[in-house]
Amino acid sequence: MTSILRPWSNEPGLLTRFLDCGIGGIQLPHVEDAHIARELISTVREARGPQFEDTLVVAMIESPAAVGNISDIVAVDGLDAVVIGMADLVKALGHGGNQKHPDVERAIDAVVEAATRSGRVAPGINLHHWDEGPARIQQGFRWITIHAKTMLARGTQQLHALLGDTKHTP
Repeated sequence: MTSILRPWSNEPGLLTRFLDCGIGGIQLPHVEDAHIARELISTVREARGPQFEDTLVVAMIESPAAVGNISDIVAVDGLDAVVIGMADLVKALGHGGNQKHPDVERAIDAVVEAATRSGRVAPGINLHHWDEGPARIQQGFRWITIHAKTMLARGTQQLHALLGDTKHTP
């Protein structure tokens, strides 16, 4: 497990500043094509020399254009994973909130298939609901991110279950 930063921009100065802080990886949103993916790889891998060779580099797939270009994106050398930005993808496909719409399912399948076919880029997704994990792994996802709020909520539930009612009455 490592820290993954999702910056708001692929501006090299911003990315290198975060790399200098010691993050374990960069997950860039709105990677629409191979050109953007190559720029991201170049910035991370060349920022400070070989010390960032092991930094994880992840492209977020959040639009029909990105899905359409997925084969070219996963072909970029140095990319570790592609993560579906589900909320943005569903909205961009015109199905606001309906993650089960057939168009959304086809887009998800296309990303998983292209990444898997590449033999080196992991298909990924961010779990918003802990219990979706096994089904997503069965679907072919190999890169699972979990938001810190989700982890803390789950940990809190488990702690309460372990300790029971901690209210003390005199």
